[in-house]
Amino acid sequence: MRLQSKFFVVLALASIVPLLVVLGVVVSQNAKRLESQVQEEISLAVRQSIQDARAEVASDQAMVRALATVPVFEDFVRVMDGRDPLAYQQQADRTAAFMLAFQREQPGIQAIRVIDRDGINLLKSKEGSLVEPKLHLADGRAYVGNLADQPFFHWVRDNLKVGELGMSRFEMGQAGPEEDFCPPMIRYMIPLSVNGEVRAFLAVNTWGKRFDELFARIARRSKGQVFVAELDPRDARRDGVFLYHPDRRLRFGDQTGRNYRVQSVLGQTVWQQLGARSQGVISLPDRNERLFFQRFDPGGVGNPGWIVAVRVSRDILLAPVAEMQRSILLLAALLLVLSLVLSRWLAQQLADPIRLLAAKLKGYADGERDFPLELRRTDELGRLAQAFNYMVQRLDATAQERDRAEVLACQAAKLATVGELAAGLGHEINNPLNNMLALAKLMEREGAGQLPAWLQEDLVTMRRECERAADIIQGLLNFSRCMQPNYDEFSLQALLEEAVSLLRRKAQSAGVGLELQVAGDLRLRADRGQILQVLINVILNAIQACPSQGQVLIMAFEDPENLRVHVEDSGPGVPEELLPRIFDPFFSTKAQGQGTGLGLSVSFGIVKRHRGELWMDRSPVLGGARIKIQLPRAAQEAASQAVRNVTGLQEVFRHAG
Repeated sequence: MRLQSKFFVVLALASIVPLLVVLGVVVSQNAKRLESQVQEEISLAVRQSIQDARAEVASDQAMVRALATVPVFEDFVRVMDGRDPLAYQQQADRTAAFMLAFQREQPGIQAIRVIDRDGINLLKSKEGSLVEPKLHLADGRAYVGNLADQPFFHWVRDNLKVGELGMSRFEMGQAGPEEDFCPPMIRYMIPLSVNGEVRAFLAVNTWGKRFDELFARIARRSKGQVFVAELDPRDARRDGVFLYHPDRRLRFGDQTGRNYRVQSVLGQTVWQQLGARSQGVISLPDRNERLFFQRFDPGGVGNPGWIVAVRVSRDILLAPVAEMQRSILLLAALLLVLSLVLSRWLAQQLADPIRLLAAKLKGYADGERDFPLELRRTDELGRLAQAFNYMVQRLDATAQERDRAEVLACQAAKLATVGELAAGLGHEINNPLNNMLALAKLMEREGAGQLPAWLQEDLVTMRRECERAADIIQGLLNFSRCMQPNYDEFSLQALLEEAVSLLRRKAQSAGVGLELQVAGDLRLRADRGQILQVLINVILNAIQACPSQGQVLIMAFEDPENLRVHVEDSGPGVPEELLPRIFDPFFSTKAQGQGTGLGLSVSFGIVKRHRGELWMDRSPVLGGARIKIQLPRAAQEAASQAVRNVTGLQEVFRHAG
């Protein structure tokens, strides 16, 4: 059986059998969990609405307390005894104007009143306008109405002290000959005092429509029927009255005269259960319904508590459960099919990478180099592919290092051979060449003015050619010398600045700009003169390679083991095929007569004697050539050993020749 077929059988059995077992457990467990979750969501909605209602009441109370501290009310209370009619009227007009302006800024306020201790309503603003006082007291003061017979006013006058706030029950207003109220509403009263003496009361009526919106929100979230009832066993007239109900006819049965209470709608037993606990869930008898409830204490006078309840049909409550059961059964059938398809796909996904890796291994052994292996996985197969790619990279890197070592060995051998040849030729040719140069100079000086012009010109040409040949011979002698470095510690930055200073005029005459960038105070232990020779050689080459208005950039920086110097130019660069020959003696990309081709070869030898590296590539900044010099932070003894090794290598090649 193929590996893919084995994978398919194992995966199919491993997925189908547990799936059938799990689905049976999941259906029953999720049904219970979902029912509990729905109940918790409804309870949460009830708690949230109660918190919002409590926040509304607290906001109203804070507003009334702040309003009572406004100086205009204290000023009015000071003159409300009527002893100065003109001052009373002026302050009454000012206070009424403030009440009207404040009410217009607060749309939640239904009315604002100022009431004296006898219950006389002196000032009143209602629903955005002032109520004109049409009644008059014995002293001539006008007033709006008399609230002395209202129980709430009596309680406030007899019980509230300075700074305390009274709150009425949530009720529907009653139309009468003296007062009219807009249902539903809550009244707040707070004493107004002068020097600690209560002289009047500030009454504020707030709309109750905000509470309707809060409780209606529960109905929208729970898809049930919401009602709020007052819990007051001491007052049979108010106990069980609906303060909020979606059917407005059932509200405030104590005021409308209708016998609509929780007891009459749901039964006395249910009402007793609601009053026995602060919150919970009740199954309504003879009905497929649940009742979620929580008690809420709004505060204020004579308000023992509200019951906020949500009446939900169990069919609606469990509708998601039934739908979930149908969905799970359908999903089970779909998963059964998908598991088979997925098992086949997984088997293929597991087998294909193995086949691909086997093919790549065979291809690599046969010499193919189409790598890396592209396998975008994060599992063990992906790590296996990464390990294979790493192995290929390491093998290729080793091969490159081997090739580079062979190139360096060939370069060293070539330099050693040319050095031996240069030393012999230099000594053999230098003496007769010096004699020829001396004779040419003597003939040119002695024959001045006596020889024909053409002969004089030939002598000048011969002298110049001898001098050029002498320069070449001197370069050969310098190249052949393998002088050990004289080590000393110095500042690389100072050495670079010296090299740039020496070549500054040369660069200016060629129209080339020089820029030096040194990262910090770099200290180097090396032969200062030889390193300066290397820097002058490579910077001069860069200047000569640049066109007019060109640029040469010299950068120096360090890493934990080496100091590095990069010399980059904006010239045309060196073709890729010529880079392997760039350090060969007598090889030059310059025009005929502009160089000997020994500068980079000499520099290469000096850097090697310092156990460093010197190579060329293309500049990523200026686009031309880039010479990179790497000098190690090695001890003098280790560097001297490297020089002895190079000398020994030259001896080997000399004897081999």
